[in-house]
Amino acid sequence: MTTDQGLPNKIDDIKEVPSIPTFTFDASRGRFFRLLLINSALTLITIGIYRFWARTRIRRFMWHHVRILGDPLEYTGTGAELFLGFLIVLAVLFPLGLVYSAIAGLVPPDRVWLQLGLEIAYYTVIIGLIHIGLYRMWRYRLSRTVWRGIRFSLQGSTWSYLKLALLWDVLWILSLGFLMPWRETTLWRYQIQHTRFGQEAFKFHSSPQTLLRPWLMVWLTGMVFLISAGLLGYVITNQGQFEIKFTTDVGPEFRGLFVTALVMLSAALLTLPFTYFYFLICLTRWKISGLSLAGARFHCDLRFGRLLAFAGLAVALIGVFMCIAAVALVLWGMPIYTDDKANPFLLFLGGFFAFVMLTTIVPTIWMTIFSFEAVKQTVLRTSMDQPLALERAAQAADAGPRTGEGFADAFDLGGGF
Repeated sequence: MTTDQGLPNKIDDIKEVPSIPTFTFDASRGRFFRLLLINSALTLITIGIYRFWARTRIRRFMWHHVRILGDPLEYTGTGAELFLGFLIVLAVLFPLGLVYSAIAGLVPPDRVWLQLGLEIAYYTVIIGLIHIGLYRMWRYRLSRTVWRGIRFSLQGSTWSYLKLALLWDVLWILSLGFLMPWRETTLWRYQIQHTRFGQEAFKFHSSPQTLLRPWLMVWLTGMVFLISAGLLGYVITNQGQFEIKFTTDVGPEFRGLFVTALVMLSAALLTLPFTYFYFLICLTRWKISGLSLAGARFHCDLRFGRLLAFAGLAVALIGVFMCIAAVALVLWGMPIYTDDKANPFLLFLGGFFAFVMLTTIVPTIWMTIFSFEAVKQTVLRTSMDQPLALERAAQAADAGPRTGEGFADAFDLGGGF
């Protein structure tokens, strides 16, 4: 196309660029906190049954406030689906436990190898069910996530994923955990390459070498912990004591070894939470930054320091509430016992208070402060080099599974969301 002066018109050559950020998050922490309080109250009243509907409400809230090119995500799952999936899994796990108990009762106590083989078989089945739960959890959540009428989905075979996961579990154990980056790469690539947005398939490009450095920090810290714990066990075994005092119980030949092992163990325990938290941040960045869709690449620069600060704040507040609860229980416990007899009503109230503290107050604090911020920062720190590729995706016909997350929920793998 040319102008009246015969000059080329460059307007048609300019690509459309969105004037708004690709990913935004506009939720209010106060509204989220109120939602958690309502969910907690209803869950307590219904003795835990409402938690499936509570989780659905949380997801709808979070999904709705994640906006892509100005339009929100939509979560279409229901609490009834999650509840039905949980019941189906109970119908599997309960008979499995009965069969295991029955077989274990038939194995003679002196058949150590038979007992060991039974334990390995049982826990292999449990681990396999966990892998199935994680894969189907990913499939269910994708199938219930919609943007501009376009549905996400997960294709692929659950059994193929299970075989791949169990193989890498064996390799991970044989390598004492060193092969974690390669395990994560293989499993995540399988999930992503079978993930669809409409009819467009995702791809994954990152290599395991990117994860090696942050994982080595965790792995080396873990090795220090295991070695120091082994040395302490060696000292205790040779001394024949389980209560160690520097002046009496530990002989001169063991004192230096004991002090060294104790220092190593303390350093590992103090360092491991930070190295593992840093690895999780790097893992999230790595998973997102390796994605592409219709030729467009994703990028994520999630910051370690900010999330560490919010995690520390959440832990500090939980610690304060736990200390208050401990003092309250001690003061409460004084009148519980009168004339060497327990007051059943006061004993029940004390136990109920502790239960509410652990199942309601602590998770609410953690989710309000840290989980909310983690979702917010992950969304805001993610970008896409060609966001309009999202608009070219076509709606697929697959409606997804009809029941909820099942095994994932039975093993509490949902992470609160």
